[in-house]
Amino acid sequence: MTAKLSILPNADLIADNEVALALLDRSDSLADVCRELNAAYRSGAPIVSDVIYDQVFLAALRRENADHPFLHEVEPEPLALNAPTVRHATPMLSTQKCYTHEEVARFIQQVQRAAQEQGIDPTSLRFRLTPKLDGIAAEDGGKQVVTRGDGLQGQDITRIVERGVAMLGGRGLGRGELVACKTFFDAHLGRDTEHELDHARNFIAGFVGADTLKPHHHLALKEGAIRFVPFAILGDRTVTADELLSDWQGLYDAVIADNQYETDGMVVEVAHAALREAMGATSHHERAVMAIKKQGETAISTVEGIRLTTGRTGRIIPTLEISPVYLSGANVSKATAHTAKNLIALGLGEGAEILVTRSGSVIPKLLNVITPSPNPLIITHCPVCETEAIEEGEHLVCSNTAGCSSQTEARLRHWFHTLGNVDLFGPKAITKLVDAGIETLPEIYAMQTEDFEAVGFGPGQSANLVGQLARSLNEPVMEWRWLAAFGIRHLGKGDARKLLAEIPLAELEHVTPEQINAIAGFGALTSPAIAASLHEIWPTIAHMHSLGFTLEADAPVSASTEAGPLAAEKIVFTGTMQVGSRKVMESEAAALGAEIQSAVNAKTTMLVIGEKAGSKLAKAEKINEKAGRVVVRVLTEAEYLALIAG
Repeated sequence: MTAKLSILPNADLIADNEVALALLDRSDSLADVCRELNAAYRSGAPIVSDVIYDQVFLAALRRENADHPFLHEVEPEPLALNAPTVRHATPMLSTQKCYTHEEVARFIQQVQRAAQEQGIDPTSLRFRLTPKLDGIAAEDGGKQVVTRGDGLQGQDITRIVERGVAMLGGRGLGRGELVACKTFFDAHLGRDTEHELDHARNFIAGFVGADTLKPHHHLALKEGAIRFVPFAILGDRTVTADELLSDWQGLYDAVIADNQYETDGMVVEVAHAALREAMGATSHHERAVMAIKKQGETAISTVEGIRLTTGRTGRIIPTLEISPVYLSGANVSKATAHTAKNLIALGLGEGAEILVTRSGSVIPKLLNVITPSPNPLIITHCPVCETEAIEEGEHLVCSNTAGCSSQTEARLRHWFHTLGNVDLFGPKAITKLVDAGIETLPEIYAMQTEDFEAVGFGPGQSANLVGQLARSLNEPVMEWRWLAAFGIRHLGKGDARKLLAEIPLAELEHVTPEQINAIAGFGALTSPAIAASLHEIWPTIAHMHSLGFTLEADAPVSASTEAGPLAAEKIVFTGTMQVGSRKVMESEAAALGAEIQSAVNAKTTMLVIGEKAGSKLAKAEKINEKAGRVVVRVLTEAEYLALIAG
């Protein structure tokens, strides 16, 4: 244990967290630890706080292997609305976060090093500071407004324009945030008004998802208080590296104070366009952009009760019902309580005095137990089906996989939520189906309008549900997302994508733990469980596949790819192409064996240029000149097309 703790930065932050320490002790790798911590957070039962997750575990994994796939996944931001899914032309990336002076200094140093590599005087650098708006992220391309979604695809919410949302600066200004004016919200809709709404972001989400607008929506629209704010026109401040480093906390407060909307941080962007382009991006975030965040507000409260639920994998999840406290602009009365085993270990129950925090979340989190309960809760059985609970790591689990209605409902909700191209199958609809004895995906997908009517849905709703099932079959969905939607434990979207990049879907029926463990990012502990789960539910997977879903696969890594004309090439595409789009050319190049890069560097072997190639061409020429030979081969679009044509 001591040896494992020694690899963690800020290890003292988890010294008293027995659940986190046990997880660290039994796991084969830091990636496995992060994966389980993330899964616990997504299930509503976090083991550690956001700050500890970022500053201890992610920091350790980043230090061990900065290129680990786990670090490069964008968290989804789904909305409950009946709207078509739209693929982003370029991914809407997340933003790297920092909380401390050391992290700010490290970011500035990285930018300064990149500037020196580009021949830019580091003292000339400037940083643009803007508030990190807390609304619904979206992109206005001029014709459509599309939510951020999972970064790769979002939902079409163009109807907000017709409804009268104020599109600040006009249409087509790209990415921004759909928000409510804070002063209007507080005065007319907030907790001290007749509407008693807690948070502006929740109001915006409700507005976007509403099929029929309510009076308070109309009021806000009439007053111009619902706005789409493009990031390009946000009020900003420009500072030097020295100014940012010496007074980032004061600048943070000033930027937030100048803002008209709810915020959850300050965005710091490199103002030098060529340097920003040269620094490029990971699949998760742009390297020249950082979000400075502060820990959320805290408050002391008393536990009034504990509500237990059972998730799709059988884990028993506790939620604390607490005396109401006001945190981060909201009156809250419940908090997540980590895992059921941890709840017991901490002596939680009615009467316990606890410290909770809330930072942009709907539900606050337990930080510490100040005084244990005189009557701590004892959990012995599943709260739904009453099957005896068993221990599984740090969790208490219901083993009644097939017979527990809560697990069945959660698995079905997970399918429709993860698939991302189907609406209307929310919690109430799923509960109604399960109560009627319809508990499997094949049963649901076989239903017709009259079948939905027979279990209590209205004629119009029944027709819409059938239409949504047809939509999920016909609307393209990535193959890895489809596989992840089955809810196989330890196989989320990122891992499903890695798995299918190495092993075709059709071959997963007989996949072995050894085959999975051989793939980078999978561990010896999780691989047998994934293989066993795939074998167990393969009849369902095969049946669903036979229905004819429109699956799109990432370019596979195959023998033909490895022997392709671009095998081992590291390629950058730049400029305006005449024959095809850069995105299409990148996909084709990847299929021919190339590794696609976003910026030219010393490892780049080929640069394909269109019109107005710009700084990337200059960078390639500089690398070649310095080396005294051709390191980066520069091809025009026509030369490149001739090359791959053979």
